[in-house]
Amino acid sequence: MHGEDSKPTDFELLNKHRDFHEETFVGYGYRSKLDYQTVKRFYLDYFAQNGWVLAEDKNDGWGDPKKYARLFRDAEYDGRLQHYSAEDIQKIREAQGIGQPPPVPVLASWRSVTASRPLDKMGHAKKHLGDFQKIDPTLTNDDVAKILEHVRKVGQSSPTKFGGKAFEAAVDIGGKSVTVKVIESSGGLIKTGYPIP
Repeated sequence: MHGEDSKPTDFELLNKHRDFHEETFVGYGYRSKLDYQTVKRFYLDYFAQNGWVLAEDKNDGWGDPKKYARLFRDAEYDGRLQHYSAEDIQKIREAQGIGQPPPVPVLASWRSVTASRPLDKMGHAKKHLGDFQKIDPTLTNDDVAKILEHVRKVGQSSPTKFGGKAFEAAVDIGGKSVTVKVIESSGGLIKTGYPIP
């Protein structure tokens, strides 16, 4: 339901994200000068016209975010409108490394890396082989395992939930500079990795 008619006119798109593991959610982040109650009314009206029902409404308190509305449709879809202050967003951006200079590509240096495990043993990473092969069809399982290992060694890191880490770096794939993200478990094993579109 994402489109020009499904958001207030002053909304400025900041980011899009989705679940790369199970592909169960998609999200959009916007900046707006409108207050939360105005935005909430807009979305409650919009989604109600499309068969969604308000399931939960939180307007203050502790936790992150402090304000949100949860909606559902047909017991199959679940949606959330979440409000973050400018201060909250700055903290999130700092945690994600946004605003820092982009990673510098190290051309093809991943080719000399020895992968710690085969791609088949790197959690969901095997599911993203096709994403890498769209960039360079000649890439093999071993090549992608080396790329992920390389990114883990040289990439900028940030903490993830449950004690893991995320690494991000630009690498040369098929003559193109491609940013790749790797997720490492709290036990130090690569869980997944994928190119960022």
